[in-house]
Amino acid sequence: MNRVYRKLICTVLAALLVFSSALPAAAEPKTRGTGASYTPVPKIAVPDAVPADGASLPARYTSVGRYISDVKDQGIYNTCSFFSVCAAMEASAVRNKVKVGSAAATTALDLSESQLAYFFFHRRTDSLGGIKGDKATAVPSFFGGSQWYDVGGNIIQNGLHLLTWSGPVKESKAKYSATMGNKLNASLAYKNDILHVQGFEMKPMGDIAGVKNLIKKYGAVAATYYHNPKDEYYFYNYSTGAYFCPYAYDYNHAIAIVGWDDHYSRDNFVIKPANNGAWIVKNQWGTAWGENGYQYISYEDIPLQKTAGQENSAIAFRVENKNNYKYNYQYDGGTATGQIYCSGGGPFTLANTFKAVGGGTEKLKGVGFGVWGEGTRYTIQIYRNTRKGKPFSGKKLLAKAQSGVLQNAGYYTVKLKKPVSLKKGYTYTVAVKFSNSQGFPAAMTDITENYGWMKAYTKQKAGLSFYYDKDGLEDLSKAVYYGSLDSKLRRGMTARIKMYTTK
Repeated sequence: MNRVYRKLICTVLAALLVFSSALPAAAEPKTRGTGASYTPVPKIAVPDAVPADGASLPARYTSVGRYISDVKDQGIYNTCSFFSVCAAMEASAVRNKVKVGSAAATTALDLSESQLAYFFFHRRTDSLGGIKGDKATAVPSFFGGSQWYDVGGNIIQNGLHLLTWSGPVKESKAKYSATMGNKLNASLAYKNDILHVQGFEMKPMGDIAGVKNLIKKYGAVAATYYHNPKDEYYFYNYSTGAYFCPYAYDYNHAIAIVGWDDHYSRDNFVIKPANNGAWIVKNQWGTAWGENGYQYISYEDIPLQKTAGQENSAIAFRVENKNNYKYNYQYDGGTATGQIYCSGGGPFTLANTFKAVGGGTEKLKGVGFGVWGEGTRYTIQIYRNTRKGKPFSGKKLLAKAQSGVLQNAGYYTVKLKKPVSLKKGYTYTVAVKFSNSQGFPAAMTDITENYGWMKAYTKQKAGLSFYYDKDGLEDLSKAVYYGSLDSKLRRGMTARIKMYTTK
């Protein structure tokens, strides 16, 4: 939300993008003969009981002065989601001592929100051409915005975009005030990145201890809440910088949470929550806002936790040095938050087939994939030169399939215990089996979807992306599902599985 024009919508996060612990009623998943089910709305397993608040954690903690960069000002544009994500990436780089150039990141790190916003809506094809045709287009008229930079954004979709390695870049390469609305040079899409996003973790905002642990691990998390300048005096105490909304409004503004205070008094709020305790929040409305650009939001703030009765999540980003890998093999260049799971709740396998482009020294060192549930177990196997339409027919390259359990929902890069040598021109299939003893395992997919404020597109050729369960194999380019907003029957999706190699 901008503070000058006082528009109502900043981060356009429709209910269809909210993460739920139950299947959405908006769109019935389409069941295929294999037993696979598809829906464009992700499913996140929410713990039955919230962990004890403050367990093994201090009562008060802040990353400010340790890992947090300067407060910024988004000005007149509805670009809060891009500021929120950049703030979280900056904190993650500093917290985990990621090298930017030859030295570890410091709080002087300044990432360009302009570059992220521009190329989110003006896609460029990656160097390997795997995401050709994938894109996201803005629909300015949907919420009244007149330009692409006024339609808003989404913190999860921003993360999916960054996984393509399109940025981030230094602020000096695309200065916010100078570039918003202007066309950026195509070289800024991939050739000037200074970090790589290799994943993100998510926690429901109702899981207070879980969100705290993410802040400790990454320095900050991106999150969303409701803030309308027309009624903020009902919920915001100008003298203390404390905010609490007790009503089930849809969230419309993204921020970065940088700490917490369990003893922050309920008396500091205009409307008193039931208990003490608040998140410490970095906003992007300049240093004149709140306490030098920071504010407090009650743990009990309703839109911070839920929208339309569905859980909201905090997101932390894992960033690494841009030279971590040489090639990012991928097909999922769109930003739709699709999911796939077995309709019976059982295990299933996703697989993507890639052709190696490097020389004789190229090695496969990491595999990327995403899950929408907590406690998901994965098993990775690599196959060489599989027959057309038979992704598991080639030679197994891992003597023992590599397995593990992911604590949180999110996107992960799993480093192989033993790198796999690749031969140029040979094909390699990365297969990941998903299971979950806690409930339905659900994996991330890229789909074509209409979100109203933007439209996401993915294009895929046959014979490259597959789904398999006990009922058989399916080429995902032929998968059929319904769009969530317009209930339009769509065909074709892509497994969000990437192959990271060095040379």
